[in-house]
Amino acid sequence: MSRPIRVAIVEDDPQLRSTFCAVIEGTPGLERVVAAASAEEALRVFPGLTLDVILCDLSLPRMQGDELVAQLRQLGVKAEVIVVSVHDDPDSIFKALRAGANGYLVKPVSPVELVEAIKQVHAKGAPMSGPIARRVIEAFRTGPGAKGRADLAMLTPRETEVLELLAQGFRYKEIAAKLGVSVPTVTTHLHRIYDKLHVTSATAAVGKYFGH
Repeated sequence: MSRPIRVAIVEDDPQLRSTFCAVIEGTPGLERVVAAASAEEALRVFPGLTLDVILCDLSLPRMQGDELVAQLRQLGVKAEVIVVSVHDDPDSIFKALRAGANGYLVKPVSPVELVEAIKQVHAKGAPMSGPIARRVIEAFRTGPGAKGRADLAMLTPRETEVLELLAQGFRYKEIAAKLGVSVPTVTTHLHRIYDKLHVTSATAAVGKYFGH
């Protein structure tokens, strides 16, 4: 039996922090390791722990969440990071992603959405709230011209379908339903896509798709 996904939280709002803890503790397959109230606490504690996923608020006292993510990366923390924030402006989104975040959810987040995002990012996906995914896609579309088309040409028709749906902001379950396959099959296709495009995440694969 595989071990549970080990989750850490950085959230300065006590009520929301408690809610996140309750959702994780009440979900089989997830383990709440630590819940920090500040960036300083996270920097002090997280590097010494074995973590799989970090939920991180963006608006923290004294240090913004994107700066915290960047510092955790510099300290060697390899856990997948999901930013959970009230901010949905492009600047906040891309600052967080550039700092090393792997996903971005906009508050309020339902328990179902939170759990699904944790599982998706642990499977090397890039969970994003619908409006956020659309903004990321639009930014890629208006960016510089196509590169890496030779790599894209190596994809099979089914792999191309999966990547196109991912680029449109669909989640793994939605992609599976549209293609009439299982979620594990979608994950297998994605890992093959990563290998062929020489990337390690869904965000990078979508970037390659749009020529970045």
